[in-house]
Amino acid sequence: MNRTRLFKRIGVRLLVPVAACSTLLLMGCDVKNPGAILDADLSNELTFQALVAGMSGDLSSALDEMDFVMSRASDELTGSGSYFLTGLVRRGIVNREDINFHWGAPHRARWVAESGIERMREIMDDATFNASPLVARAYLYAALAHRISGECLCYAVIDGSGVMDHKVHFDSAIVRANEAIRIGQAAGLTDVVTAAHGVKAQAYVGLGNWAQAVTEAGMLTTGFEYDAKYSDNSGREENVMYIETHNRAEMSAYGTYAATFPEPGDPRAPWIDCTVTPRPIECTAAQGADGITPQYLQRKYSEYGTEIPVVKGVEMRLIEAEAELNGAANLSTFVGFVNQARAEYGLAPLAAPTTANDAWIMLDDERQLTLWIEARRWHDAHRWDAAGLSFMPAVQYILGLTSTPYALDPSIQKRATCFPISLDECLTNPNVKDAPECQGSF
Repeated sequence: MNRTRLFKRIGVRLLVPVAACSTLLLMGCDVKNPGAILDADLSNELTFQALVAGMSGDLSSALDEMDFVMSRASDELTGSGSYFLTGLVRRGIVNREDINFHWGAPHRARWVAESGIERMREIMDDATFNASPLVARAYLYAALAHRISGECLCYAVIDGSGVMDHKVHFDSAIVRANEAIRIGQAAGLTDVVTAAHGVKAQAYVGLGNWAQAVTEAGMLTTGFEYDAKYSDNSGREENVMYIETHNRAEMSAYGTYAATFPEPGDPRAPWIDCTVTPRPIECTAAQGADGITPQYLQRKYSEYGTEIPVVKGVEMRLIEAEAELNGAANLSTFVGFVNQARAEYGLAPLAAPTTANDAWIMLDDERQLTLWIEARRWHDAHRWDAAGLSFMPAVQYILGLTSTPYALDPSIQKRATCFPISLDECLTNPNVKDAPECQGSF
């Protein structure tokens, strides 16, 4: 997001209350400032519902904006707008001075959740704490914040630490997910327990521990889904992915893999062609905000407040499928898991691929469509590139290539696949400011 758009969004919401307050004062309304809320007044069980709701809001806000950048910076959507950042990320450039929010937001979500847990621990007795639905959800939000950070951030820097491997976040996600499971079971929260197993499966994928990933994935039915919550009456939880496609055509499905499926597209990646006459009522324009790119409007997030999935059973089946390819590569078993996920969307089964490389490309296609614009694509590209799977479409994209296979060229500048340490962190944290990871830009 560029700063101009952020300021405009804030300004619009501040203007109405200020004007209304001025009118009330002119009418003689007696308005009293209650003053600051004392920290001690927040340490009671009556405030914890709002505290945990705030954790959810912080997580949703972070994920939404990260998804907005990642979808344009990957092969999921085409940048069809005029924001300066759109032009940069489409070329694979992510400057640390442009992503202060995107670095800070998941850390805020993590810190608020973990600090809130400690506050609740101080107030509640052990029996209440260890069976509290609010505590269980707080641990799940903390686990999700760490998982998102592990997948989207290039490095881990936690509460003023030095630079650490980004996989530290996956270890932390597992620890907190275990607590969400333990306390969620005591509280009878099946959704939290199941989602926490899913977070563990995702984290174990990040760590390359496929045996544990499969064990955790097996705890979820194919139809399970847990979402980040959004709202049409909250300024920071309104789903920017909707705004920047339906209100303003900053991104388009034109030229993407999703657009190779005839309109209305694959059910996992639906879109609508805005260039036709008469123009569909959902479309604001036939071209993107750049005035050139045909607007193929994403319809996955089709209204304010549309939720973004963070844990899905269909992904668990694809984790089990990928584990097959990391082992003896039983292609029949592999495609069986793929087809279980496809069946959830009413899609016809695929035939077993003939080679392991064909199976990997099938997996790439299925993960892109199943997890389309959910802030997951970068991590797949990052880990598959690290594994040397140079023929994969996700890896081809970050190298700016379109043919498979190709001869690896070490001189090729790769597109970004994660958020670097932000300029704010580099300037204010003495433990990282002189680190090589804070020098230059990505």
